[in-house]
Amino acid sequence: VLCYHSFSGRGNSYTLSPKAFLKQIKTLSENYSFVSLDQVVDPKIKNSIAVTVDDGYEDIYAILPILKKY
Repeated sequence: VLCYHSFSGRGNSYTLSPKAFLKQIKTLSENYSFVSLDQVVDPKIKNSIAVTVDDGYEDIYAILPILKKY
């Protein structure tokens, strides 16, 4: 389970730019299947990974197209 915080890319240790997020997701998608939180513990699904975002900042809208694609 991966937990992200913010996607503004403003340079502090708790943010990630949408471009960097896309790079991470592309790399992960080569070896993992993205699933929901309830599926991530399902032993029948191999190499599963779930993405979560805490706090609900408005900048999450910047990564929605990436989440929809992957």
